[in-house]
Amino acid sequence: MDKLIFVVDDQAPILGLLTYWVSEKWNYKVKTFDNAEEMLSSLSLKPDLVLLDIMLPGISGIDALKEIKKPILSSPLSYFPHKEGWMLPSKLLNLELMTISQNR
Repeated sequence: MDKLIFVVDDQAPILGLLTYWVSEKWNYKVKTFDNAEEMLSSLSLKPDLVLLDIMLPGISGIDALKEIKKPILSSPLSYFPHKEGWMLPSKLLNLELMTISQNR
């Protein structure tokens, strides 16, 4: 697929897991970032989707979202809030099932 998805998270295990699912399981092209500053400077690449963590060092995901929402970009936005005890793999599995069912 030629679709580009930005994945932004400062925690390497989560970034790796999201990248794996988006690129290997869903076959999308992925560009990863561990901070919002780098992601914001790459918006000229016009991603089709941005998966954005809210709790980031430096510019927070909330502040980055405000920048992304400016008319520069028309991509859909999604974020994965990080909470203690949150079951990320099962959430991603449910997300994959939801995506599959929406494509039918």
